[in-house]
This record gives sequence, C-alpha cells and structure tokens, in this order.
Amino acid sequence: MANSSERKQALVGWSYNNAGYISNTQLQKFLFFYECFSKIDGDTYELEGLKGYINGPVFSTVFGDVRYNDGFTATCGEIFLSRRDMVNEHRAKLSNFLVKSLGNRLSEFTHGLNIWASKRLEIEKGTYQVPLDEADFTEHDASIFRNIERAYPESYIDMVDMRNIGGKIFVFFKTDADKINSVIEALSEAAYDTDFNSPVYISFNEMGELLLD
Repeated sequence: MANSSERKQALVGWSYNNAGYISNTQLQKFLFFYECFSKIDGDTYELEGLKGYINGPVFSTVFGDVRYNDGFTATCGEIFLSRRDMVNEHRAKLSNFLVKSLGNRLSEFTHGLNIWASKRLEIEKGTYQVPLDEADFTEHDASIFRNIERAYPESYIDMVDMRNIGGKIFVFFKTDADKINSVIEALSEAAYDTDFNSPVYISFNEMGELLLD
C-alpha cells in the first residue's frame, strides 16, 4: 500500500505519463516545484512531509514509495488517468520545464531557496531527513517562482524543445529543430564552457548563424 497522498500519486502519475524522468531526484524536484507554484498561485498545495536531503527538498513518503514499492510509478500513471482533475496541466508542464531546463544545476537551484538553505548546516553535517518548515519559504523564494511563472508561459513551453549535452541544457524552438545537428559541434564546445549555465538558449540570426544566450 502506498504511503503517498492521493494528490502526490496523481502528480507522480502525470510525470510517469509525460516527463520520463530518469532519477528520483528529478521526480522530487518536479513535485516540489509544483507545490511551490501552487502556493504562490493561492491554490491548494501540499508541503507536508518535506525533508531536507543533501540534493535538496524531498517528500519522504514519495521517496519511500518509489524506492520500496515495486511498480509504484506505473500504478500512479494509471491513477492519474482517472484523476486528471487533481493536476493542473499548465502548472505541471511549467514544473517539468523547470526540472528539465536546469539540467545539472537542479540541486544548485533548490539550494538557493531559503526553505532548504535555512537548514543547510544541519543537512550538510549529515542529519537524516531534516524537516523543512513552510514558514522558511520566504518572499524571496516566492519571488523566484513568480518570476519563472511570468517568464515561461505555456505558449512558450509548447514551442520549445531541449537538448542535454554533457549535463548542460540547450533550449531551442521546435521550428529550428532541423538546424540543431548542423551546429552540434559548437554546442558541444559550449557545454564545457563555464561562461554558459543551464539553460542555454539557442537562436539563429537572419544569416542562419548560431546565437547562444
């Protein structure tokens, strides 16, 4: 029997059907981002049971279900199909976009949020499952998520795709997909250039020359 709430199971199910995460870390960040966006939007949210791990915030019940309950994510995928009403599609897509676009900076991003950073010393000294307090989700944290929400409307998310090269994420318009292979060497160089951090935005000028931002 799963220990995760029905809400969390529906969200895990959305990710199972739509995101294709390759690690529990990505799934946990998706859940965390979704709940943070829900909170700043004034909607129902669920931050109970949030723990501080070295890689960032973790919902311990979901972590345990994924780790010890065989077939949990696949079962959640089926649950989601009958409980789509529990998941805000736009918010889920935005949370997934944030997870994917941060690439290898995923934990770095959450470490910069006060809700985790306020317990940094305790977490880094090895205390197990440090409880994270919602009261530590400050206006600073909220403003970060508001800015992301404004910067990436659903229309934009639907128009772009991503390429992971060496853990660095390159974002490009789907209409430019046929041009990407022709500049892959330049992108590979940028992947190891410390001047560029994920996400790196790809565009092309009128002459067809590659532009990176």
